[in-house]
Parts: sequence; structure tokens; C-alpha cells
Amino acid sequence: MFFDDSADQTGPIMGFNGPFRFLSNFWPVLIRDDQLTFASVEHAYQAGKFTDRNIKKLFSTENKLTAGQAKRLGRQFPIGDHHEKIKKNHMLALVGQKFFVDLDLRQQLVETAPRHIFELNNWGDEFWGVTQDAQGRLKGENWLGRFLMSVRDGYTMEGGTWKCR
Repeated sequence: MFFDDSADQTGPIMGFNGPFRFLSNFWPVLIRDDQLTFASVEHAYQAGKFTDRNIKKLFSTENKLTAGQAKRLGRQFPIGDHHEKIKKNHMLALVGQKFFVDLDLRQQLVETAPRHIFELNNWGDEFWGVTQDAQGRLKGENWLGRFLMSVRDGYTMEGGTWKCR
């Protein structure tokens, strides 16, 4: 068990802080995409916005960017029309890979069940996450939270071995 037994294990996960920091796309894990290696899901996602291989390489591990630097760099180039069509499928594939390649991360993700996961943020991202108003109401599509729960709910342990449902 990765989490503190004294903490509330029943309520929703509201953001990727403390013991849930590993849910963040900024969490370090090697991701392979388009024959390149990236230091996190964020790096790979930012690279996926572009079709130009030279731009994609800027986000790879050879350039040693932090996830925050990769996110900022991703805003410096015009994004092709293709990105809007593929972004959800691309993110789901990257999040799935993150928890497929790292068994410890997978175990931590599975241990979040059956809690609802919200990518609560204060920077206004209501597509991948949610924001909260003064009355505590959530607003947003929460696609990242949905994808995390989908990946989590796709695994089961059978005879000491992970299986995809």
C-alpha cells in the first residue's frame, strides 16, 4: 500500500498533490512516441502537437528540458490542424503507456480505486481538468481525470500478475 492509511481513502482525489503527485503528466517516466524518447507524458504530449520531426526532437530526452519547460516551449510554435483531431487519443495513449511501463506507478494508480479523480487546477484548464468556484462547484471536462480512471479500471490482478480487462 503506497498511501497513508490514516488519510481519507473514500473521497474524490482533487488534484495531483502530495501522495497523488504521481498522477501528474509532469511525473518523470520514460515515454516512447514517434520513435523518440521523452522524460514525461508532458514532454511527449507537447511534441505530439507538431508534425515537424525537428520540432518534436526539441522535446526529447536529449535536450534535458523539465516538464514545465516543455509545456512552455510547446506554446512557442504554431500548432497544426491535426492536433485538435488527435489530442484526446494521443493523451490517452501516453497516459496508458506511463502506467504500463512502470509497475510501481501502476500499483499506485490501481490503489486509487474506486475514487473519482479530478485534475483540479488553478490555471483555468477546463478541458483536461476542472476549476472550482468560491462555492466549491467544479467546472470542466476533466479529460485527464477520466483517462486516468479508464486506465486504472482496465487493470486487474490475477494470480499475482497484472492483466488488462
